[in-house]
Amino acid sequence: MKKKLLFLGILVSNFLLSQVGIATDIPGSTLTVAGSVAAPYKKVTTAYTMTIGDYFVSSNASAATTITLPAFNSTTPAFDGRIYEIKNNSTVFTLTIAAPAGELINSINATGVATITLQPTESVELIKTNVNAISGVTWEVKGHKITQSPIATEPWYNSNTSTGATSVNQTIYHSGRVGVGTNVPETIFDVNGAIRYTTSNISIPNTTNSGILSWNSVKLGFGESEFINYRGTGGGGFRFYTLTSGTPGDVNGVALIDILGAYHQNSDMRLKNNIVDVNNGIDKVMAMRPVTYDMHTDRKSMDNGKITFGENDKTVHSIGFLAQELVKVLPEAVGVPKDESKEIYSVNYSAVIPVLTKAIQEQQSEIEILKSEIKKLNAIVNSHIDK
Repeated sequence: MKKKLLFLGILVSNFLLSQVGIATDIPGSTLTVAGSVAAPYKKVTTAYTMTIGDYFVSSNASAATTITLPAFNSTTPAFDGRIYEIKNNSTVFTLTIAAPAGELINSINATGVATITLQPTESVELIKTNVNAISGVTWEVKGHKITQSPIATEPWYNSNTSTGATSVNQTIYHSGRVGVGTNVPETIFDVNGAIRYTTSNISIPNTTNSGILSWNSVKLGFGESEFINYRGTGGGGFRFYTLTSGTPGDVNGVALIDILGAYHQNSDMRLKNNIVDVNNGIDKVMAMRPVTYDMHTDRKSMDNGKITFGENDKTVHSIGFLAQELVKVLPEAVGVPKDESKEIYSVNYSAVIPVLTKAIQEQQSEIEILKSEIKKLNAIVNSHIDK
C-alpha cells in the first residue's frame, strides 16, 4: 500500500511541475496556447476605477477625465506581472492615469509619479510590479506610443520616460512646432538659447528663392565684443548698420567697417603684384556715360536673361553707370557674369575713383601748361603795350 501511495505522489508531483499546452501536445512554456487569446475589453466614457478583472480599457470621454489603476489588496493573492492596457480614444481631451492612493507609477524616473497623462489618441501599457504594499512603485510603464495630432508642448522621445516614440535617436514624427528651451515655440523650430556648431557649416537648402535667414546680432569668435547687425526692409537689398561702440571688424578679410560707418578696403602694397600706373584718365572719363535711372529693388527670378520682379518690387531713383557700357571703357570696374542668362552685371564704383583721380591729374597738368602759355603771351602783350 505504501508503495502505491509513493508512486501516486510521484505522478502528481510530476504533473503539477510539468508544462501545460492548449490545442497543442508539445508545450514549449509553462503555458502554451496554440491559437488566439481573448481578454476582457471595456469601454468607458466617464471616470473609472479598474479592477483586477480588467485588461483593456478604452476611454472616449466628452471631457478630461481619470482612470485609476487597481489598488493593492493584501488579502488577495499578489498579481505581480499582470498587464493592463489603456487607450484614450478622445481626439480632443486628455486622459489621466492615476495610481491608487499611496502607490506610484515608474514612468519618468525610478522614484515614480502619482499620475501620467495621455494626450488625445495616445495609449499606454502598464505592468504590476512585485511591490505589494500601499506605498512605493507598484506600477511600471511598459510601453507608451505617441499617436496624437501635433501639439506645441509635446516633448521629444527620451529613454525610460513616459513618452515613447516609433523609433530611436530622438526622431520627431510630429508636423507641429518644436521648441528647445521653450514650451511656446513661435516657429517650426524655435530655440531659446545658444546654438553651437563645432564641425561642418550651417546650410539652408533653397531652390525656390523663398528661404529667409534672419538674426538680431551675430557674435564672432571667442571673448570678442564686436557684433555684426544686419537689418533689411522692403523687397531685396542689404542694409548694414554699425553699433555705436566697438572696434572695426573684418568683412571677409577684404575690408573694414568702422563704428562711424566708414568703409575701409584693404590696400596694403604688400598684397599687390604687377603694379602699373593708370593712364589715359581723361580719355576714359570722356568715354563714360553717367546716367540717371529708376532701379528695381525686388528681383524675384531670372530665366534666359529675362528678369522677373516680385510683388513687392519698387523703384528707387538713382545715378550711376550702365554696367554693359562701362565694361567697354573700364573692365576692371565691372563684374561680368559667367552666364548672362542666369546672372547679372555689377559695378564696383570704388574702382572708378583711381581713373577719376588720374583724369584730374592729367587735366591739372594741361591747366598748368595753359597757365604757363598764357603767362608768356601776357608778357609779350605787355611788352608791346609798353613800347
